[in-house]
Amino acid sequence: MGATAPLLVFGVGNPARGDDALGPLFIERLGEALSSEVAGGGLELLTDYQLQIEHALDLTGRSRVVFVDASTRAAPPFEFLPVAAQADNAFTTHALSPGAVLATHEKLGGAAPESWVLAIRGERFELGDPLTARAKAHLDAALEFFVADARGLLHETAGRRLEVEGTVQGVGFRPWIYRLATGLGLSGEVYNTASGVTIEAFGGVQALDALVSAIQREAPAAARILALRATPIPLREASGFRIRSSVNSGQPSLTLPPDLATCDACLADVHDRASRYHGYALTSCMECGPRFAIASSLPYDRET
Repeated sequence: MGATAPLLVFGVGNPARGDDALGPLFIERLGEALSSEVAGGGLELLTDYQLQIEHALDLTGRSRVVFVDASTRAAPPFEFLPVAAQADNAFTTHALSPGAVLATHEKLGGAAPESWVLAIRGERFELGDPLTARAKAHLDAALEFFVADARGLLHETAGRRLEVEGTVQGVGFRPWIYRLATGLGLSGEVYNTASGVTIEAFGGVQALDALVSAIQREAPAAARILALRATPIPLREASGFRIRSSVNSGQPSLTLPPDLATCDACLADVHDRASRYHGYALTSCMECGPRFAIASSLPYDRET
């Protein structure tokens, strides 16, 4: 029996259930992309329909483990997040969460290896559904990101300023950027300006590239990207990623989207007796509701 590969990548999912095939497909394509690393014993690839107690034994002797799964909660195209041993709170819909597998491994007397979850955004999971076009694009982005990571390219870090122009205020763009950047392990900040939204992000070069790609392809539905400029900036210490107050300088040159009808999610809140918005006729969110009619000035901030 050969030595245990230090890096284990474990794909989870059912290939017969639409986008739930993302985990197994990722493993298949990763094996093709990193065939020399697999043959050399540095990387082992496993896949199964769901995580179970027995899989805790597969963690023995590893220095790093990555669980790959489809997710409806991940910000598109994917999130790459560290995971620790913990009681099963079911990060995925499978039998055990990655954290629970790690906890089981520790109970068996083994120290948990460095562990991550690569959650690829999926849309449809019905039996017999094909892989959706959006999921295919998310798979491509996740594979490109991870191959670079596995080859050590992500140790190269950089800073980048992204200036986004168009309809990017009043549509939930900053919270979306916050979630996306956090999921990619980037630090920095995002804020409104008189011309749109500016992002200053710091981290791995491939993660920064993934951020740019997601802005170009996966922006919130109500957003309209007219221009995206990327400029290298010096690295600086930043604790996490945050949404900061707007920089209100210069003549505004941006547009707000029109007022929209209340979306289905807000209507559900209005009719839900357990919701704080039950019966509240003016319920709205960044995906719908009033924007232009209530704004007194730009940039679009709570105080205006």
